[in-house]
Amino acid sequence: MNLIENGNFRGDLSAQDDMNIRYISLIRKIFISTALVSFAIFIGRLAGLVREVLLASTLGISKEADMAVLMLTFPDFLLNIIVGGAMAAVLVPTFKRLNRTEAVSFFSQMNFVIAILFSIFTLILFLKPEILISIFAPGFDTTEMQIIFPYLRIVVWILPFTAFAGVSTAFLQANERFFIPALGTLLFNGIVIAGLFIGRNQNMILISLAVSIVLAGFIRWLSQLWNIKTFSPLLSLSKSPFLNKKLLIGYFESVFALGIPLLIPVIAGAFATLSTEGGLALLNYSNKLIQLPLGIFLTVFSITLFPKFSELLSKHEEFMKAKTLIRSSLWLVFSLSIILMLIFISFRSPIVRLIYDHGHVTLNDIATLTELTGIGFLVLPAMGLSSLLITIYNAKLDTRTPLIINLIMLLGFILSAWILSNYYGLTGIVVAQVVSSWLGMLLQIIMLRYSHGVLFSPNKRVFKRA
Repeated sequence: MNLIENGNFRGDLSAQDDMNIRYISLIRKIFISTALVSFAIFIGRLAGLVREVLLASTLGISKEADMAVLMLTFPDFLLNIIVGGAMAAVLVPTFKRLNRTEAVSFFSQMNFVIAILFSIFTLILFLKPEILISIFAPGFDTTEMQIIFPYLRIVVWILPFTAFAGVSTAFLQANERFFIPALGTLLFNGIVIAGLFIGRNQNMILISLAVSIVLAGFIRWLSQLWNIKTFSPLLSLSKSPFLNKKLLIGYFESVFALGIPLLIPVIAGAFATLSTEGGLALLNYSNKLIQLPLGIFLTVFSITLFPKFSELLSKHEEFMKAKTLIRSSLWLVFSLSIILMLIFISFRSPIVRLIYDHGHVTLNDIATLTELTGIGFLVLPAMGLSSLLITIYNAKLDTRTPLIINLIMLLGFILSAWILSNYYGLTGIVVAQVVSSWLGMLLQIIMLRYSHGVLFSPNKRVFKRA
């Protein structure tokens, strides 16, 4: 007997009770996974804050601080786009649709392709480090570029290790093993902190930082590979390939779609280097505080729900479960983000003083950081909900719509940041970040409604019937 008709249940009570029990069990499992991942991300972000505090207390707001932030911005950007976004968006649904043997084979084949592709990228950046300068810090002068080039040539070797970790993370998440990948941030930041302590003398801090960044990326990848345990590269590579044109197109669309929001802080930093000396460091310290509640409490839902969304949305018989889960998730994240925004804005001043009022940071720097961070916290609802909305797009195998939306958002940010930074400096750049993020989130909601019939409403069905 068909139990679902026009969005309502009909049938005997035991069938409905069985569905309710299975749904409650699913919710319990998701919340346990979310709690574990939140804890792992929390201690990882906490280590990240210790990293920034150590950097600020040692170098203050200076050209040397800008150089150190540039060296850290590159791996952080890679981590967010490769490990946290694009690869998972494409690979997790693919892994979920393969049996165990096929998944292991696909995992090996992806690593083989990654080894070739990202080694080429690394070699290019090693020979031409000025590419990174032009993207991340166009305000650096010739002298600063000559100082930073040798260290960037070391840092770029984190690229293949981060790409390998992206494949490993997707494989583990597809098997609903979230904790080990989530601990990667703690492992990475812990090794970088050790490097900063070793090079505390300013004459050694940049070289020590560069070496520790590459070592941290390598060890993070090995920790994930050790937990997979079923990796048989030669045997797996000999089997039929699972890579195809559709998958590659989807991957590159995801790279650009998920990379664009991550480019906004990078471009903001580029504007900051043109605005004032130490502007990149100030903006970076502010962004780290904003990312703390975002990473611990909000985007974590996207990590744990994505494999389940991918599984449920691929099965017609799981329509009702997907409908209920998506509606609950959207409103939970939105409500939580509003609460967090109000709390962190209210306590922005003591938070900034507690974390950054040490060492070489001046009272004027603290005042500027407080202002920037207070404005920046307004972005929490937009970015929190946006991360979950993109998860729904990816679970429905639509990577193109987010790409178009994010391109519009990027253009809006560049235009508004260019105008506002001329009048309001760093404050104008942060305002442009907030406005563009809200614009992107609203466009995602509108297009999800018209492209896939997904409704953001507490009183209506999440999916429209065709």
